[in-house]
Amino acid sequence: MVFLLFWFLFGAIAMYYSSQVTTRWRSGDVAGAKQASKSALIVNLIGIGVGLLFWILVIVAGS
Repeated sequence: MVFLLFWFLFGAIAMYYSSQVTTRWRSGDVAGAKQASKSALIVNLIGIGVGLLFWILVIVAGS
């Protein structure tokens, strides 16, 4: 969602981390999978925040 609706850079980074979760989980690296999952979540939340701020500024500037 972040990738399509808000900020592409944060979305791409989050997709990278989320793609690591399954790979690490299957290889038995549970701690690494949890860390990659947590990183993806944090980057997603940052992307949503930055994207919402951007759209609010666009709407305010257009008024």
